[in-house]
Amino acid sequence: MKTDITRKASKRPQAPISEVLSDLQCIGKELQQADQKKTLQALQRPSALSDRRSLVALLTIAGVSLGLPWLVLNTPDQWKAVVIAVAIPLLAAQQCAIGNFAHVAIHMSLFRNRHLNNLATQVLCALMMYSKWVFFSTHSLTHHPLLGNQADLELISRRPAIKPTMSRRRASWEFVRTFAFDRSAWLTTVFGDLPIMVLLLPPHDSLRGLTRQKLFSDLLRCVLVWGILSGLLWLVGGAAFLYTFLSVWFGAKVTAYHLIRVGRELFDHYGLPKNPTGKNGQVNVLDYTRTMPYNWLTYFFNGYSDRLHTLHHLYPSIPMVMLADAHALLMEYAPTYRNRVKMFDTYFAGNNSIMASMIDGVNAKNV
Repeated sequence: MKTDITRKASKRPQAPISEVLSDLQCIGKELQQADQKKTLQALQRPSALSDRRSLVALLTIAGVSLGLPWLVLNTPDQWKAVVIAVAIPLLAAQQCAIGNFAHVAIHMSLFRNRHLNNLATQVLCALMMYSKWVFFSTHSLTHHPLLGNQADLELISRRPAIKPTMSRRRASWEFVRTFAFDRSAWLTTVFGDLPIMVLLLPPHDSLRGLTRQKLFSDLLRCVLVWGILSGLLWLVGGAAFLYTFLSVWFGAKVTAYHLIRVGRELFDHYGLPKNPTGKNGQVNVLDYTRTMPYNWLTYFFNGYSDRLHTLHHLYPSIPMVMLADAHALLMEYAPTYRNRVKMFDTYFAGNNSIMASMIDGVNAKNV
């Protein structure tokens, strides 16, 4: 039975059918010839192994998120400022990972059990102060099927004021000034969907199917999750630990997390040509999606295999913790994927960096 959101989504302007189907057919044939198609099929659904990996990842996130405030609390005063400066970006990386795993749970690929996926979605969204229904609508009903289309609620159409004659450094600064210092983006980072849930108003005309009851239930869920978490931290660690946790958590959220979040949203697709080889306005996933670098910055921007974003768009049912296995498989046995996937050496420096790709894309008027 369709939900209100699904019924409303069916009335939206529909994007042209993506070329992803033809790409998947080519990849499937190549894997079939290499007798590896069943291997990929096994990775496309949660398994006992992916359940264990997901659980370990979530426990790691919880451990780091609680351990860092404990470390701050128990550090001598003369070193406290240094520890806080280190803890904030590390905790911001965990906050990004929480959002990633909420997205995975929405795809029902975090655990094999559907009820666990629903529970994880509710709890993880509440921790980041997201509305489960808004999060579901933007990530599942618009971004994947409407990739690159104006109806995609995650499409970024704003352009920084850069010119082809600008140096790479100056153009990079224009990106930072345009997106990282945007007040509305910062407020969204800090408060999430909290204003939407409090006002009981859908954030976009295409989401009018969201009822006030659903938004209010999301608000109650946020209050409940944060109330239970705060109570447990107070019981276990006392008022000082609770205060330290809240200070470091929201300190990270308003600073480092905002910068990471802005970067992540740009890195995925921004500046890439929407129709380099497609026909009739079709958007090609392999050409319009980036696979991120693998270096020390990956921990902050795209931890837990989130860097393999192209593969996620091709096969959204693959659990995030299994993406590295699937990527290795396709790189070895699928020339279509290996030859066309857009991989980068670094995030910011060098000619084969994501920043260079975005600058070139703006100069080429791809945005």
